[in-house]
Amino acid sequence: MHRSSLRLAIIAAAGLCLVVFSLLFPRLAERGYAAPSQAETVPKLLLAKDDGVASVQPGERITYTLTYTNTINGAWPSVVLTETVPINTRFVVTGSDPSWSCADGDPAGTPCTLNLTTVTPFAGGTKSFVVEVLDPLTDALSNVQNTATIGSSGTFVDEATIQTPLDTDIDFNFTKVDQLLIDADNNGIASPGDTLRYTLDLTLMGNAPVTGVTLVDNPGPVTNLKIGMVTTDRGTIDAGNDIGDTAVQIDLGNLTSGDSAQVTFDVVVKNPLPSNVTQVVNQAFLSGDNIPTTPSDDPATDAAGDATVTSLLAGPELAASKDDELLVDADNSGDPSPGDTLRYHVVLSNNGN
Repeated sequence: MHRSSLRLAIIAAAGLCLVVFSLLFPRLAERGYAAPSQAETVPKLLLAKDDGVASVQPGERITYTLTYTNTINGAWPSVVLTETVPINTRFVVTGSDPSWSCADGDPAGTPCTLNLTTVTPFAGGTKSFVVEVLDPLTDALSNVQNTATIGSSGTFVDEATIQTPLDTDIDFNFTKVDQLLIDADNNGIASPGDTLRYTLDLTLMGNAPVTGVTLVDNPGPVTNLKIGMVTTDRGTIDAGNDIGDTAVQIDLGNLTSGDSAQVTFDVVVKNPLPSNVTQVVNQAFLSGDNIPTTPSDDPATDAAGDATVTSLLAGPELAASKDDELLVDADNSGDPSPGDTLRYHVVLSNNGN
């Protein structure tokens, strides 16, 4: 047969096969037969991870178990596991597979690799990766998040991520004390017209940081804030030193365990006071992104989280005076005598506060 005729015959046969297949394939599909998709033919190397705990506290360790599985009848060459030491942790050699590239104590963010060489068909295994949660924590997070990846010949194949809840303890030592700064009437006791100074001291206790900390103090109805007298050794003064301010607000920013701050401000006791007022009651409050509102405590009492109370010496001070006047001098004698008319003048005053 001539070559050109042979070529035409082959093309015709191929075309006939395509026609037959196109007619037959829908019937095969109806009976459950289908051509394999590209996704079904791509080999898969799977990675899974488990932390083995419900939650973890600062100072405790997390042992991650990484399980890898070759799901196809073909080998994966040059397989590498890659870990990154999670935030708020450090790498621990003890308990970890000895083949990890990291050194004991490597900090958060350190990449660690482990070479598995070739993973044979349908084979797999497990590797351990241990970290210790920092005490105290450095970042205000509610969990330890860790992601591991597996790759072959430098190409990413799969990853596994797990979050381990953090069981943290956050507490403040937050006190407020008062001081008679200016005794306007020199009676040695806080009273209307006197100046009081408040000193607030706070220290973050526990094992976790707090972000976005704000201190707010409203002096209340029986005192006036002394403008320009607010001080802080940490953060910035948002309110209290400008004309028109009636309350104190301090932006303390982010605090880690052991951080402290001191805030002071002055108030003047109103003069006169409303009736029946015998004390100044004042309390400051802390708030933050990851804490409930926390009240200040008066260290002079046994109660926890109570307001600071300043007793006042205040009350009425009555005075009365009386004089007389010869209103009608009936006998024109110039002196009071029988038959004359006298007028009395009585003056009452309250010299108290």
